[in-house]
Amino acid sequence: MRDKYLDVAKGIGIILVVMVHSSVLSMQADVWVNQFYMPMFFVISGYLLGKYNKLNSFDRLKKSVAKFVSIYFCTCVGLLAIRAVMLFRQDAMSVINARSIVCILWGRFYDPGNPWVTDDFFSGHLWFLTAMTVSYIMLFLVTKLSKDKLWRYVVGVVVLVVVAQIFRGTQMLLPWCIDVAPVTTLFMLAGYLIGRKDEFNTPLSWKIGVVDVVCIGMFVVLHDVYDIHMRNYGTQQNVLGILFFTVVALSGSVLVIRISRYLSRIPLVGRGLSYLGENSLSIFLWHILWIVMLGPFVARLSFAGTLVQDVIFVASVVICSLITQKVIHDTYHWFFKK
Repeated sequence: MRDKYLDVAKGIGIILVVMVHSSVLSMQADVWVNQFYMPMFFVISGYLLGKYNKLNSFDRLKKSVAKFVSIYFCTCVGLLAIRAVMLFRQDAMSVINARSIVCILWGRFYDPGNPWVTDDFFSGHLWFLTAMTVSYIMLFLVTKLSKDKLWRYVVGVVVLVVVAQIFRGTQMLLPWCIDVAPVTTLFMLAGYLIGRKDEFNTPLSWKIGVVDVVCIGMFVVLHDVYDIHMRNYGTQQNVLGILFFTVVALSGSVLVIRISRYLSRIPLVGRGLSYLGENSLSIFLWHILWIVMLGPFVARLSFAGTLVQDVIFVASVVICSLITQKVIHDTYHWFFKK
């Protein structure tokens, strides 16, 4: 049985993803949202792994890694083919070249320090999949080596923070997000430990209220400019920056998940956000493509620059992304599973 309120939280998260990448938020709102909107997906993944004990064997790890790797490469090929078709009358081979292959194998699509890594086919956001893949492996190692002993978890956290700080100083972004993965693993580990106790399902009490107040306080006090993909962990250039970012991201994630418990009880709102959450990966994979495709058309609307335009833009991107995934899914089953 699915945890509906977690689907609601993912629904909120994927809407924020589309809004940020569509540039419909103000600069200040964008800064605040960047503190938690991507880390929350790692926290929720870790929570589900801990709650349902899904990381208890190497076979399960292999299946999870294989799933993310296959989704990553299939999406890359799909986006590359779509981009080539769009440029057919100009120069399709300008994107189907050695650099595109390097980008796909490198697992990153934007790096100012590496001329071979660039986003030519709407794929810059796919760092999330490679980071998730490596984070699964790192979390598996941490949990197996810790053997449920608190001091070993503490050692694991210290190692992850130190490694993240070392990677932070490298000039280029490293392949398959191995430089970002120690930080995203911290988010997953936090979610995993919370999931082991199933804390998000704890009945509301004064203790929960205190936790929420602390989260709000941390979220406000440690507010900073963060960009996890580019290894921007705030103004603190030492390990404190990584720790502060982890606390802020976890606090924001907990608050959104807590709010989602209430929203899940509102029939229409809960069902709508839950549906988006269940299909959040599908929306995530294709939303950049549709932002690029629909942007020029939405900009021509008579009410351009208004809230109505922003709502139409975001809703259109979400709907088109869902349709794209549905078409691909049905086509695959028609060809291979008749």
